Amino acid sequence: MITQQISQAKLEKSESQVSGRAGLAMVHSVAKHFKTDKIIDFHFPKPMSNAGYTASEKIISFALTLINGGNKIEDIEILRADKAFLNQCGLNRLSAADTIREFLLNTKNKKKLEKTLEDLAVKAMKKSSLEEFTFDIDWTFIPSEKNSAAWSYKKEKAMVYCLVLFMS
Repeated sequence: MITQQISQAKLEKSESQVSGRAGLAMVHSVAKHFKTDKIIDFHFPKPMSNAGYTASEKIISFALTLINGGNKIEDIEILRADKAFLNQCGLNRLSAADTIREFLLNTKNKKKLEKTLEDLAVKAMKKSSLEEFTFDIDWTFIPSEKNSAAWSYKKEKAMVYCLVLFMS
């Protein structure tokens, strides 16, 4: 019986880091495999300093947050605190909420984001064996806990609007 085996189990302290986000790390790995970062960075200027984040770091950080179930920009802090997840992804850092917010609020980035999503969609379609796709790019608002956030039409505080791509 299992209960008899459990009572005989030994527990030992380990220095191993464990994360419940192995599936999310796999999503990050697939994005790297398809060179998503290179496609994104092609459309945006390089950071002004060596310490700055690239556009792909900002976008991928936020995408991972949304895929992880986050529903506001500040939820990036959950992933930033998960050192085991960062190690699984081979990441030293993730963009901070304010960095992502500033990036999304910059009006110069809107057309670049649209072009980037179109290029990513075309690449995905070329790799697919499917012959038909539904393709939808749309703007959605992202709630924020910032005091300076404005009220959205959904009666929630929203700081930025974000471009998302749906493909099936």
